[in-house]
Amino acid sequence: FEPLPDMGNSLYTVPEDSTDRSRSGVIRFEVEDWMVDYDGRNSPEVEVGGVPWKANVRKLKGKSGEQVAVYLCSEINRSMQWSIDVDFEIILFNSDSSKNVTTKRKTITFHNDRRIWGEHE
Repeated sequence: FEPLPDMGNSLYTVPEDSTDRSRSGVIRFEVEDWMVDYDGRNSPEVEVGGVPWKANVRKLKGKSGEQVAVYLCSEINRSMQWSIDVDFEIILFNSDSSKNVTTKRKTITFHNDRRIWGEHE
């Protein structure tokens, strides 16, 4: 991907394709020591097409060692009733730049489910 300007915690969006309602974007936010954020209170919120999104970070123990998982959450009127294809690139920045993680870019679909796993290299 072409590098994007540093936009802090904002979301970079590209024009919407009205035929498939897909949207693309980059969520960037800093994670201090891989902050574990189970309820989203510490997660930045961004808006795409009038829909608020949050990205939650979880630190997990996996077969290959410690892994970082990302949940994308969409909440409409306090209920999970939104279904849309979204192409996201999530970049996690740590205070120690050697620990930065960039997820693979992929298309995810929400079907009334708030939890979508991020894919990691």
